[in-house]
Amino acid sequence: MDICAAGTMSEGVFPESFEIIPELINKEHTLILMDNDEAGKTCAAKWAEAGYKTIFIPEEYGAKDVSDLVLAVGFERAKEIVYQCLNLPIS
Repeated sequence: MDICAAGTMSEGVFPESFEIIPELINKEHTLILMDNDEAGKTCAAKWAEAGYKTIFIPEEYGAKDVSDLVLAVGFERAKEIVYQCLNLPIS
């Protein structure tokens, strides 16, 4: 299964910023993954208020973001963890 992704330039980018590209943002199919730090959690809360589903790397791994997770557990295990966060079968 392929997963399409788009990234924001920073945690200061909020949902209203995407009004110019509505074809990329569909609340039913969009998950917001922000860093596990204060700025990321604050930003994710704003996305959630706008009706988007937000997910985080589980804190038990001590990773702030996906790149930290890969360093901590390796690529394949990180992939499994992200798929679990997305509630998708691991492929």
